[in-house]
Amino acid sequence: MQFKNLLFAAALAVCAAASPHERRGVWNPPITSPDAKTVWCVGKKVKVTWHVFVIPDHANFPKNSDTPAIILHKVSDPNLCKFFLFICSESTFKLEKGTVDITVPDVKDGKDYTITLFGDSGNKSPNFTIQHCGVKREAEEDED
Repeated sequence: MQFKNLLFAAALAVCAAASPHERRGVWNPPITSPDAKTVWCVGKKVKVTWHVFVIPDHANFPKNSDTPAIILHKVSDPNLCKFFLFICSESTFKLEKGTVDITVPDVKDGKDYTITLFGDSGNKSPNFTIQHCGVKREAEEDED
């Protein structure tokens, strides 16, 4: 009985190895904005942009995918798990367009925010700055 099981497993392995290989890959478009020099102001509408090279035919997502997402993350604060997810379905967010508008959420000022673009792969921007532009902060008011 054990011999038959071993023989069956070996035959199955040979069949699986002989299956035709389907070419697969990912499209990994680099984020062009925000970059390390970028300063976003809380509450303002901004553009996230990425290169739109030729999308490979073997990419793992439909070219008209409605499922991409953008995540904002503060690098120095990973334990808080404060991720801001922008799905942007109302703006027909398509990876092949290379851009999407988002509104900067009300977060703490910092120079260590990143954006990750998810679709076919996860592409991360360099660290950039988010601040409250032209708004006097409560902490500053308390010091007066």
